[in-house]
Amino acid sequence: MIKTIIIIASIAILTVQACKESSSEKKSTDNHVTKKALNIDTLRKPATIAYYRFKPDSLTGLEIAGFQIDHAYQLGNQKLITGYYQPVDGKIVPPDTEKDNGRRLLLLNKNNDIVFKSTGSGDTYLYEPYFFTNKENGKTIVICQLAFEYFFGGEAFLLQDDGIKYMGNIDVEGDDPESKLVDIVSINESDNKIIISFNAKTLILEPGSKDIRVKNKNMRYEYDGSSFRFIK
Repeated sequence: MIKTIIIIASIAILTVQACKESSSEKKSTDNHVTKKALNIDTLRKPATIAYYRFKPDSLTGLEIAGFQIDHAYQLGNQKLITGYYQPVDGKIVPPDTEKDNGRRLLLLNKNNDIVFKSTGSGDTYLYEPYFFTNKENGKTIVICQLAFEYFFGGEAFLLQDDGIKYMGNIDVEGDDPESKLVDIVSINESDNKIIISFNAKTLILEPGSKDIRVKNKNMRYEYDGSSFRFIK
């Protein structure tokens, strides 16, 4: 009888130990699966690249025949300039036309040859470039702030690999008269898209024409290399 009790007790102890080991192995397996899933999710999630504003070296003494320079900067081997072709006797002269005149952006190579010329902005009083870059891929975004007596958005360009592309027009301003578009933009890159959002609670859409005042509910522009879309 005593031997039977001892045998039964031994079996019970072994069973409990086996259950504990099985439970421990299951927890270890579950933890491994969870960590593996987290690692996969981390790999799948695209990294976000943040852009920051900077000011390149200014240039002086540069001259372009017939062109009034407002702003000039050195960017590596290139020069980025904004200004306008001067009218003669109050009349538009080439390369300006009736439909393409006013302040614009020029990009010059190391030999001071013009390799890019943006479309003229008409009668704007201000066409001032501001620069944003990141520490990951060398891209630079240039936003030319536009203004008459008031600010009314800007034009965005992408500088990359010694070339430049026009991204599109940003037809937005904040509702604070003490700040302008370039003061409220936030630029990030994720999943091969450049995202321009706004650090303001209220925005003015189509400033200077319709002046539509709206709450900023993650409004932004997205650029995928070909299209520049405004997302409300």
